[in-house]
Amino acid sequence: MDEQRLSGHRALVVGVEGPRPDLRDESDSGLLPMTYAPGYAEELRTVLDDLRYRPHAAGPDPAGSAEALERALDSVLSAGPGFVVVHVLAHGVTGANSGAVYMVGGDGQRTVHDIEHWIKRVEDAEPAEDAPKVLFLLDLCFAGRVARLEWQHVVDAARRRAWVIAAGGIGEETYDGRLTRAVTEVLRRIADGEADVHPSLPYVPLSLFCRRVVDLVQQYAVDGYPQAVTTPLAALDGADLPHLTFFPNPAYERSASRSGVGVSVDRTVAALIEEIADVTHFTGRASGTEAVLWKGDHGFFRGRNDEVRVLSAWLRGDGQDVLVVTGRPGVGKSALLGVLVCAAHPVLRDKAQGLWLGLLKDPPLAVRNLAVVHARGRSVSEVMAALVRQWSLGKTPKVDDVVGALRDLPRPRVLVLDALDEAEHPEELTEALLQLGGACRMLIGVRSGRRFKSLSSRVGQGRVDLDKVPRSRLDDELRTYLYDVLTVQGPYARSEHGETARLVADGIARNLVRRRVPEYGEFLVAAMYARYVLDRPVPNDLAEVERICDTVPRDLQQVVDLHRKQHPDVPWLPAVLSALAFAHGAGMPEEVVTATAAAFRDGTPRTEQIRQALDAARFFLRRDMDGEGKAVYRLFHQGLADALRSQSGGGTGAVWTHLLTLVGTPRRWASAEPYLRRHAAHHAAEAGKLDELLADTEFVVHAEATSLESLLLRLDGPHWLPKWARHSHRLTPLARLYVETADVHRKLSPSHRRQVLRVAAAKKGEQEVSLAFTGSGSWHARRVGRAPQHDARQEAVLFTPWGEGLGQGVAKEDSKVTGLVPVSLGGPPHVVTASDDGVVRVWDLREGRVVARGASRWDLDEDWSVTCTVLDGLVVSIHHIDRSGVSESRLNVWDLAVNRSPKARTETKHVFVAVAATAVRDRPMVVLCGYRRTWKLGAFGSLVLWDPSGEPQLGEPLLDTGAPLSCVAAGSLGGRPHAVTGGQDGAVRVWDLEEGKETRVLTGHERAVMCVAFASLGGRAHAVTGGQDGAVRVWDLEEGKETRVLTGHERPVWCVALASVRDRPHLITGGGDRTLRVWDLMSGTEVGVLYLPEMPTALAVATDGTVVVSLADTVLALELPPRLRPMAPWTAQPVRSDDLPEAPSCP
Repeated sequence: MDEQRLSGHRALVVGVEGPRPDLRDESDSGLLPMTYAPGYAEELRTVLDDLRYRPHAAGPDPAGSAEALERALDSVLSAGPGFVVVHVLAHGVTGANSGAVYMVGGDGQRTVHDIEHWIKRVEDAEPAEDAPKVLFLLDLCFAGRVARLEWQHVVDAARRRAWVIAAGGIGEETYDGRLTRAVTEVLRRIADGEADVHPSLPYVPLSLFCRRVVDLVQQYAVDGYPQAVTTPLAALDGADLPHLTFFPNPAYERSASRSGVGVSVDRTVAALIEEIADVTHFTGRASGTEAVLWKGDHGFFRGRNDEVRVLSAWLRGDGQDVLVVTGRPGVGKSALLGVLVCAAHPVLRDKAQGLWLGLLKDPPLAVRNLAVVHARGRSVSEVMAALVRQWSLGKTPKVDDVVGALRDLPRPRVLVLDALDEAEHPEELTEALLQLGGACRMLIGVRSGRRFKSLSSRVGQGRVDLDKVPRSRLDDELRTYLYDVLTVQGPYARSEHGETARLVADGIARNLVRRRVPEYGEFLVAAMYARYVLDRPVPNDLAEVERICDTVPRDLQQVVDLHRKQHPDVPWLPAVLSALAFAHGAGMPEEVVTATAAAFRDGTPRTEQIRQALDAARFFLRRDMDGEGKAVYRLFHQGLADALRSQSGGGTGAVWTHLLTLVGTPRRWASAEPYLRRHAAHHAAEAGKLDELLADTEFVVHAEATSLESLLLRLDGPHWLPKWARHSHRLTPLARLYVETADVHRKLSPSHRRQVLRVAAAKKGEQEVSLAFTGSGSWHARRVGRAPQHDARQEAVLFTPWGEGLGQGVAKEDSKVTGLVPVSLGGPPHVVTASDDGVVRVWDLREGRVVARGASRWDLDEDWSVTCTVLDGLVVSIHHIDRSGVSESRLNVWDLAVNRSPKARTETKHVFVAVAATAVRDRPMVVLCGYRRTWKLGAFGSLVLWDPSGEPQLGEPLLDTGAPLSCVAAGSLGGRPHAVTGGQDGAVRVWDLEEGKETRVLTGHERAVMCVAFASLGGRAHAVTGGQDGAVRVWDLEEGKETRVLTGHERPVWCVALASVRDRPHLITGGGDRTLRVWDLMSGTEVGVLYLPEMPTALAVATDGTVVVSLADTVLALELPPRLRPMAPWTAQPVRSDDLPEAPSCP
């Protein structure tokens, strides 16, 4: 390890034992001393010293007092640029009102500054070039909060300087110095070279470090109090953070390449294309030496002149749109496509000249807009996403979208796709490619077989079949290839052995062609046998040459057996090769290989034994790098994998059993190897254990989403089939829920995916599934009820003997709940809902049933929208419509304690979209807001006061001009009734309802205001508004100014509700980004978020503090996490009657 390279790395490690409590002093904090802290800190200092960190000289012992600790922090953070590790093992306490987290010093006093102060100091340090990058390792109670500070989320990862790994979740206590022990153990493994980091990386990726620490802490907690670890979000999600060079990789080799195939195209060039293009696959196959030399610096492609001529012409634009290269495994399909890709791809052409220039008699020219894909182990969505990126289509990776984008282009794009038969779901990918036919030109490499009958029918005669190459030509090409491979380096490269090399090449080629290789191509067997020959001494006579030629194997298993016999001192070699035959995707990391190999041999292998076997098998392997920077391994050819699998018998079950040992008991999926999170479902399906795995909600939450979704969709049936024709019985309720909500949760973090699935299950009434997703300190969801479907008029195509035309029909439509008001009945909490089926319902939240209802007398179609309010025992609902030829509102008033029919109704040409209840001069009134449309001049804002208990006619509007209004709330300002409205112009207007005039106009929203709430905060009247700009703004109505802007929603804010948590005002907002967010209005911080499966349409807080939200046709009751309880409503609307009649016919 290079001393100079770590000159800027320094560490401050503090373990605070603390004073013993004074039982006689009532003011003593009562915190017990942590006697283990100094020892744990010393162990961490030692391992950091082994990693060449310089300990920071801090003056007075920072563990002695809070003041000394602050001085040490100030000193280490002010010491200039570099990489700094700050570790503190101590007690942590929170501020009584702010919730800020403070460290407790050795004298029992807390620090003056909270931890966020030091984080901000690092982030805001000036000048930037003198600021260090700091990794805070905080092993103290409640520190989880500072690892997920809201403002940190908006800091770009490339510019972020402070990174926090904290013991415990947000607001949680911690135990026994577990984080410190885990960090020390992980760093010890790194220092000892046991981390299995790819040798091309000089430093250990932070994401890998985080995951290993989390896993160890979870192991330590198995037999004790549970404990989480809060890590930087970007690091835990595996983001690419190469600039965070905190911990050096002892295995680093400057000359190491990303792949085991040391082709002349380095990984920076490969990255110009992309991962799924798999440049190393095409260049390695083009070189023809993967299985011989484990590198492809030389080009050994020989012959195939007729095929090259045909394919080069096709790449120049000749021939039909779709062309197929087919043949047995190992016959040379990938080599042929690889050499053509190297010559034709604009990025590779110059860099890979050694692999094609002078070797092709009729090479293709460079092809613009050429996309290349190695389909091995890839799903349809992954392949489509690769095409979108390589062709810069800017579309979603859906087949239909890709086809549409391609048809809009002036010139056809060109695709070379190899290993179609090795895709994750070959038949499904075949159907997708056939849809692309006509929209682009495609050259496809695939084994021959009946399952690709549809592709064969599509291409007709447009195929190049390498199985039909004449034997005489095959003999010549094999002989030339073998001679060149044997003589490029090694013992046969010496001039005195040239004739021997020629005889060996002639004999091997002759025997392979004469005897044939029934299941695999001659070139693959020849390449692998050439490796065996090169590992043996050069024969001294013709008899020995003949023996070498006569023992040419006829299948891959015989080749592997020969290789095994050459390595009798590597006992785990056969088991490692068998294990890798079951690898999915880019390959298995060393830890997974170790576990899987134990399925094929008795005993438990040591790390050095597995590494010895991997080295002995290197000529059969592809080595790559996963997203965490670890080396991953797979067999270089699928044909070899198939051969080894066939010899394993029932290996899938044993492989699955041993893979599960890596996640422990209970299962630790959150910190499991990324390979397992991505491929465990495939291994379980192969072993017949998929349903059992899917019953584990922790796996479902943490599994790699696109991979699991792809597998489940495959079981569900082809996506082009209607739902009734799919295999619904193959999916468990949980799995079906996962698929149905995939578009929502696919890109979310595991914790947010858990929330979506929990709420979606509750919405469907599957309460057991919902509870299975509920963890400690999380939101709970319960379905209250669902508005039934209603009959709605629809336009339909009518077929008659005289032709077809448009007509009116009646169809069932889902109802939509958009009006939601909490009411107090003197008992259990209730809510009143209004929905577009024209029915007002009163729900008992606890029993989940309708206790009263009222139906509109009007027939309504699907274009009507609805809202409602409660006023002095009356329910007022407004149905409004605005479409071509119709703009009006219909008002219903119910006294639900008396009857189910409206006691009053009113029609108006105003389109009222919102309503609020108030009292004006002691008369109950409602405030109606919306607009009036004139077909010549457009829409004008409309605000009307109406007494629903009086005359049905509306009074004169307070407003009948300006921009349309979209929301209204009412309350008291200066002892007088006022209303606050939000408009489509982004303005917030304040109205004195007694005077009937506008008193203030507040501006700040950049787009329309969609919701508003009226509240008294600190004895002063305030309004809270949510806008289409995604901002939530708080206004002091007495001073007429904006006091806070709450940002977090990424889409428009549709609904708001006020609540009280421990006597502090809080706000709940629902947005088009499918989230509910909870805000502390005193501090202006977001204190909770719930991700939903769909956008909320209405929101309220019931009389018992239950949060009630409507999602489309369903009303849900939510219970917030403990830290947000007890919650109480800001206000509750009383209903006059204490006893509402039952409604036996209610849904």
